[in-house]
Amino acid sequence: MICLISNIVDTICAILVDSFEFVVFTDGIEQGLEMPCFFVSCTNPKSELYIGRKYKRNYLFSVQFMTENENADLYSIAEQLEDLLEVIDVKGDFYRGSNTNIDIRSGLLTFTISYPFFVYKEPSEKAEEMEELEEIQNIKE
Repeated sequence: MICLISNIVDTICAILVDSFEFVVFTDGIEQGLEMPCFFVSCTNPKSELYIGRKYKRNYLFSVQFMTENENADLYSIAEQLEDLLEVIDVKGDFYRGSNTNIDIRSGLLTFTISYPFFVYKEPSEKAEEMEELEEIQNIKE
């Protein structure tokens, strides 16, 4: 089974490296990290049954930018992130981001974006067919 979350994280990381040329982390941040840098994670994946075998999924991703330079134009970087991550190409499939949020506190930029989409799940086993059903009706007079 393909892990779409990992593929989206990899795509976001590639976009960040190509556009900003900063180090990008996806696992825990270690001591002595090289700044400026990005940290990318999927913070709130949701999946709910929509109808039949159709599921609605909504993956919320967080992109954090850390820098030692407190005078860095974090709003400019946030706007660039909004443009770069609005539509992403994940292995030939395009996903449009929505519900973006920008939060800047103490020199830390946190940019969040959701990627909602639908998936169809194939049945795991062929369901057994019902045998014959006989219906008997009586009318009371």
